[in-house]
Amino acid sequence: MHAAANWLPQARSKEEKVANLRKGTPVSWKSHSGTAEGKVVRKLTHPIQIKGHKAMATKENPEFLVETDEGKQAAHKAKALKKL
Repeated sequence: MHAAANWLPQARSKEEKVANLRKGTPVSWKSHSGTAEGKVVRKLTHPIQIKGHKAMATKENPEFLVETDEGKQAAHKAKALKKL
């Protein structure tokens, strides 16, 4: 094994990523118009309707309600969010 391989960042588990996202955490995500930025509003653990779309969140598979500075909201899984 090449010595440099030990310096590669380890992939985060789903649980680690979810644990690091809390209310107010600044994040970015892909949107129809490019990349959007905003903050986590709350963790979703039950299905919810947002802009006519149903987010199928569960306790086992949560999603996060995020909001831009302009007040636009969306729901995304942790893997779709990048912490800023």
